[in-house]
Amino acid sequence: MASFLILDQLTEVADSSHLQDKMKVWFSPVRTEDETFNGLMLDLWFGLRLTLRKNRRLIAELEALGERGGCCEYGYVADMEEKE
Repeated sequence: MASFLILDQLTEVADSSHLQDKMKVWFSPVRTEDETFNGLMLDLWFGLRLTLRKNRRLIAELEALGERGGCCEYGYVADMEEKE
């Protein structure tokens, strides 16, 4: 509501009823630029989330392979036979 109060006071000071229309023309491109920038940031954020998700999945797969990879080491079977 405060914005309407300021706009009414500016209209009275300028003695022009066209002030509101001129302000709309002035602020409309700024809003469009902000929306474009926000859209770009949102796209970059989604891309980053996707990349991080893929990296986490790959890390989990590599850790699982590392746990299973111990059986492929040289001498693993001989060590297991000695334990039995």
